[in-house]
Amino acid sequence: MATLADLVVAIGVDNSGVDKGTQEAESKFKRFSDRVGKVAAVAGAAAGAALAAGLVKAMEFDRAQAKLAAQLGDPTLADQLGRVAGDVYARGFGESAAAVMESVRAVVASGLAPTRDAAVIEDLTVKVQAYADAWGIDVADAAQYASSLIGVGLARDATHALDLITVASRKVPPALVDPLLEAANEYGQFFRTLGLSGEQAFSLLISQAEKGQWGIDKVGDAIKEFTIRATDMSTTTQEAFKRIGMDAQTMSNRLLAGGDTARQAFQEILNGLLSIKDPTDQATTALALFGTPLEDLNVSEIPQFLQSLAAAQNGLGDVAGAAQDAATTLEQSAGQKLDSFKRKVEQALVQKLADAIPYIEKTFGWLQRNSGWVTPLAVGLGILAGVIGTIIIVTKIWTAVQTALNVV
Repeated sequence: MATLADLVVAIGVDNSGVDKGTQEAESKFKRFSDRVGKVAAVAGAAAGAALAAGLVKAMEFDRAQAKLAAQLGDPTLADQLGRVAGDVYARGFGESAAAVMESVRAVVASGLAPTRDAAVIEDLTVKVQAYADAWGIDVADAAQYASSLIGVGLARDATHALDLITVASRKVPPALVDPLLEAANEYGQFFRTLGLSGEQAFSLLISQAEKGQWGIDKVGDAIKEFTIRATDMSTTTQEAFKRIGMDAQTMSNRLLAGGDTARQAFQEILNGLLSIKDPTDQATTALALFGTPLEDLNVSEIPQFLQSLAAAQNGLGDVAGAAQDAATTLEQSAGQKLDSFKRKVEQALVQKLADAIPYIEKTFGWLQRNSGWVTPLAVGLGILAGVIGTIIIVTKIWTAVQTALNVV
């Protein structure tokens, strides 16, 4: 039976074109298959890396939630707080989902938020986390500072407390933020005894911030000493009140009444001290009421100190919304938006992997129990797959050759 080659020879056609066409087709197919193989390898590696990273994230989050459940003794609450942490993390806050879970825990543990209101917990966690990120303060410390302001009565609620520390922190150098918050925490009860608001208390502390941490501490110490000396009815105190034309018993009662009455009495006492013209007499009277903290001041600085105390009662102004503004500024930055996008994608993968873990565990358990016959089968299938792949490639090459011949 005559072949195509015989026919080509019989009719005297040059078959070099057939050889060339066959070689070109085979070369193109080889280049295509190599390229596909490389792309597949890269894609496979990337998918494997993403899968591995997702599994690590899922395990980290699961461990953090288990730890939280152990701390709370309430798996249901731990699950709720875990979801809140995931939402906060997805918005770009915190270094990791597990770290944000610690932030949520700190907010709830400090009493800033009710444990069953997820929306409030998320809102306050974002504000606390944003404040901590902006000023480089530990989240748990920031939550505790805000909580202490509520505890001593200088803040109405958590939002007000966070607004206060946000505005106050903007008014001092970064190095003094921690000392400022520590002073508010330590001396807050004494400010409240005088009926001062949170805005006024911080304003008093900030008034001496130009002298550094030393100045801030001196204000706190002076207020503490004043609340003791101005109400102790000692001879020294009574004489000091006489010098400014006031009755010690009356002023002591007004100060101990707290609230607006105490605040007004404090302002009148400061005005009385400032009205003394003789510098020595003024210094002696001020020392009798404010005690040793004023002894560290130069006598010439006492009038300035008293003036700053009197002026500081004007407070910080309107602080409402400051914490939310700070959080919004961070969240709307280009960098955090990008982080938020990546984290949402990451969370979607983690969630799917978390859902699949029970099935994966079952599958690997089944494979382990049946490894005696599954392993040889897998090896055989691998070899068979290789053979089939080779056959497919050869078949495709032969098809290309036939096509070239048909064209000729």
